[in-house]
Amino acid sequence: MEIDIIESRFNFPENRKEVRNFLIEIINKLLEVKMFLSFLTGMGFYINGAIETNKYDNIGIDEVKKQICQKTIFNFLEERLSDDLDISLWTKEDKSEVSEEWANFAHAIDEKRKLCVESKGLSLIMAYILQSIQLRFRNN
Repeated sequence: MEIDIIESRFNFPENRKEVRNFLIEIINKLLEVKMFLSFLTGMGFYINGAIETNKYDNIGIDEVKKQICQKTIFNFLEERLSDDLDISLWTKEDKSEVSEEWANFAHAIDEKRKLCVESKGLSLIMAYILQSIQLRFRNN
């Protein structure tokens, strides 16, 4: 087990059990972040594919921002993109966390200036996905 290798390499003192538990916590947190990053990038691929079809060019930024601010963006996307989006592995908690995060982005970020998005709603979603990924790297 990797924990044993780390412990033996650094020759931890008597508080070995505390150190071991701490390392396990760190590893679990990293695995959690890794899984969530996988969800975000997977969604990004679907959104990118949906943009490529040009079927959703009529979804504007204002409509998307409204859904984001109401925290109904995932229901909106699942309804509008249907077969072009699969976020079935996302839990209610995952969606809630990202909805809250994106609502904060919508209130704080000038998308034209910072994210280079002017008109397409799905491009805004893609930019928010990238912002969420960047935020997780910065915070973890």
